[in-house]
Parts: sequence; structure tokens; C-alpha cells
Amino acid sequence: MHAARLPICLLLFALLTALGGNALAVPECYRNAAAPAHELGFLAAGATGVTALTPDGQGCVEVPLYQGEPLLRQKLYAPFRQVYEAYARAVETGNRAAAVRTYTHVRPTPRPFPLWVWLSNEPEGAPMPWGMDMTLKILRMLQPSEKTEDALLVPGDHDLPVLDMQRTWPILFLLMGGEVWPQADAEQWTPAKLSPRNLKRHLLWRYPWARIEDRQQNGETEVRLK
Repeated sequence: MHAARLPICLLLFALLTALGGNALAVPECYRNAAAPAHELGFLAAGATGVTALTPDGQGCVEVPLYQGEPLLRQKLYAPFRQVYEAYARAVETGNRAAAVRTYTHVRPTPRPFPLWVWLSNEPEGAPMPWGMDMTLKILRMLQPSEKTEDALLVPGDHDLPVLDMQRTWPILFLLMGGEVWPQADAEQWTPAKLSPRNLKRHLLWRYPWARIEDRQQNGETEVRLK
């Protein structure tokens, strides 16, 4: 079993980079773009186009703009970390229009189920330089109800609220419009540090059809999306 999983683990390791080792590697065409998609909310009115990622995150597409909006209605994919930073910048500067444009058009690059689970397996803390206060502000801006925040807070002193980032990252990904794709290998099991109950609750909120199976293997919990 371990030998069979080794190539998958190596593939995951190669794909995981920033955001606590959980963001997909960003291709050079996006890193060097003059107007990457996550900057859409802040572009001048005369901007004529942006560079977005392909849905698999491996390449780029050039998207023409008309009056600051994509010429054709479409999702603009960008790295999860950069989408977070776009929201943080909008909140920090009080630029509501930028936040709305980002929410309307920009999405984190879709993740196959194992890479969505990985957001909770190796969670980064609240990104600097903003810290936990900004993560809370972004969550409060995007959450559908106050119960979302309550469910993600670490129990304790709510005068200084702290989010459990292991549970927060998978939810923030979904709240930002991130898509969770079926896993390529239906028989693949992925180690999960977050409880299967929490994973199921998070994913079913967005995908009520999803069916997550779990098992105990060699002392660790594993899950797969069927």
C-alpha cells in the first residue's frame, strides 16, 4: 500500500508550494504577466486585458476586457494565495469596488479533492503582514452567516478571536468560489488531519452530492471522494 502511494506523494510534493505548502505551483507565464487576473479589481478603467490561469493551473490565457469587465462572461482563475492577497488589499484600502469585482470574476484555481484536503493537512497561519485580524475581516466579508465564523473560531477568549486555520483554509477556498474537482483516481486514498466529519460538513455545504469515504490505515485517517 505504501509503495503504491509513493508516486502520488511525490507528485503532491512537487505541486505544493506557498500558502503553507498548499498552493499549486504558479507557471512563469502568470508570474511574469503585466496584468495578472488577481489584479482585476485594481486595474485602471482603460485596461484592455488580463492574464488568467487555465483551469488546471498549468498554463495561461489572455482575457480581453471591456469597460473593466471580461469581454465574454467567464471565470478568471488565479492562484489561491494571490486571490487572498487581492481581498486583503481591498479591505486594507477600503476599496469595496475592488472586492466586488474580485468576487464577481476571480476564482482560485480549481483543486482536485486530494489537494483541497491538503489545505487542512499543512495549514499556514494567517498570512503576514496582515495577520489574523485580516483573515477574520475577509471571512466576515465572504461568509454567508455569522455561524460560519463561530464554527471556525478556536474556543477561548472571543475578545481576541483566533481562527482554526486547519478548518478555515478549506472554507475560505470555497467562499472565494474555489471549485473542488473529483479526484483523478477514484480509488486513491488521501491522508487527512482534519476529521472526516468536518471535511464532509465543509464540502457538502458547497457540493451536496459529494460522497466522502474514510478509513483508518496504519494508524492514520484517509479519505477519498467517490
